[in-house]
Amino acid sequence: CRRAFLAPATGGQVAQLFVKEGEQVKQGQLLLEVWNADLKERVGLKQAEIHANQAAAEQTCQLGANAQRDANRISRLYKDKSYVSEEMVDAKVSMAKSQLSGCKAAKDKIVVSERSLAAEQAAVERTLLRAPFAGTVAEINAELGEYVTPSPPGIPTLPAIDLMDISCLYVSAP
Repeated sequence: CRRAFLAPATGGQVAQLFVKEGEQVKQGQLLLEVWNADLKERVGLKQAEIHANQAAAEQTCQLGANAQRDANRISRLYKDKSYVSEEMVDAKVSMAKSQLSGCKAAKDKIVVSERSLAAEQAAVERTLLRAPFAGTVAEINAELGEYVTPSPPGIPTLPAIDLMDISCLYVSAP
């Protein structure tokens, strides 16, 4: 029915082979993994960065909320003709606006970190070879420790894994 000559999207050293020739696989099943420990570490680093940015945003937003409450109190005192100068009101209001802008910037930094994490996860995913459909592993042309590369357009190379869907196998003969 279907046949796919599969190679990972990125080249590298085969770290793990999860299947054997003749084995039945399901769609999406992991077949092969190219060495990617460095990429996985970068994913972990981005996750830690997100946690650090969330903590910093929480702190900055708390300071901003406190500055806003302070500015509101000073503004009320000024309106009540208390002994508060207009300059002090301006300073407190400006400080509150600045702190709240810092809060927004800290939250935006979290979004940037999350997108960066998604990019790192995509890089890891490019080192994994998954079955595009359920089928039978017909041939494996890669071994542990061996380097595999994706086949460039116009230059035929042996696929790392040959996958066939033989559920509707038919024979044609003269």
